[in-house]
Amino acid sequence: LAALTRLEWLTGDPRRSLELAELVLASERPSPNARWTALFTLATAYFDANHFEAAIPVLEQLVRMRRFADAWYMLSICREGTGDLTAAVDAAEKAIAINPYAPELQLRLAELHRRRGHDRQAAIHETRARQLAEPRPGGSK
Repeated sequence: LAALTRLEWLTGDPRRSLELAELVLASERPSPNARWTALFTLATAYFDANHFEAAIPVLEQLVRMRRFADAWYMLSICREGTGDLTAAVDAAEKAIAINPYAPELQLRLAELHRRRGHDRQAAIHETRARQLAEPRPGGSK
């Protein structure tokens, strides 16, 4: 059922996907993977609809369940969207701790530092992002 939840989301039926996710979460004892998939589907739906306040508690559950940089990244955006820049920075830093080689995460943290007036820190992360985005010899990044 959890896999179907995500499949419905990916094939363009978010309403059905959310119904299935809620069924998974309401079931007596979903497996950890089924619970995680259902929560991720809910978080993605709230996030995509800019319902950041609804997404935050779901994302917080996800990051407690599994080390997943994308969930921390989304949580950072949600925290910023609700005006909590300190928590947004914290979440972006956690995403980078999990995946330090993602230029988009470095840029995210640079933007947050810039918004807080921490230009030196912003410049450090902008430089890292540029370095990570540069093509490497042999065609790989």
